[in-house]
Amino acid sequence: CSSDLNNSFTPTQDVTLFAIWTLDTFTISASAGSGGSITPSGSLSYNGGDNETFTITADANKHISNVLVDGTSVGNVSQYVFNNISASHTISATFVTDTYTITFDAQGGSNSVSVALDFGSEAFSSAPTTTRTGYKFLGWSFDKSNIVTTYTVAADATLFALWLIDTFTVSASAGANGTISSTLNGVIPFGGTDTYTIAGSSGYHVFDVIVDGVSVGALSTYVFSNVRETHTISATFKSDAPIITASA
Repeated sequence: CSSDLNNSFTPTQDVTLFAIWTLDTFTISASAGSGGSITPSGSLSYNGGDNETFTITADANKHISNVLVDGTSVGNVSQYVFNNISASHTISATFVTDTYTITFDAQGGSNSVSVALDFGSEAFSSAPTTTRTGYKFLGWSFDKSNIVTTYTVAADATLFALWLIDTFTVSASAGANGTISSTLNGVIPFGGTDTYTIAGSSGYHVFDVIVDGVSVGALSTYVFSNVRETHTISATFKSDAPIITASA
């Protein structure tokens, strides 16, 4: 009988012996790290000569980092085919979180930089410190007007620094019988200019103008230019009437 396996045989007549064969079987162990899957997976049995295609899929906001076949990298492929299987194998896949480029545009300040952040990272944990002479930093914005206080990384993006220009006060005072006035009413932006007009009342003229405690003479106008600090200006006035001195 051709289905019976005989390990020994004593010939007593002419006979025919038939070879009995069984297919070789091989195992492929397929596994995936966190962040994705491989299909099929597990410890899989195949007959010699079989073919198998493995599909590697990343989860949302992840991508394939590497695929190892028998311990050797074959790259971040999404499919791998074993053709004419004649040995056991291993295949494994690893995954990483998607990364996006966040650009911080300082808009005239220091530290305009681009940083790579993983999906879901809090952008402001990597926001640079920025400064700009003559301005106060208010915060970061997508539209250059509204400050963003929280931001979840989900795509490439640019955030812009918002600035408020520094202002400086000029304290102006006029003595009796005259006035002093300015174009900006004494509130001057950083680097700005403000012109002061000094005038006596009817019958009076400017006697002296003092700027930051120092006399600058009997001026009718005084200009503060490229202002970067606070100042003071004051004026005194004198009657136009002549002084008559009599002596005997």
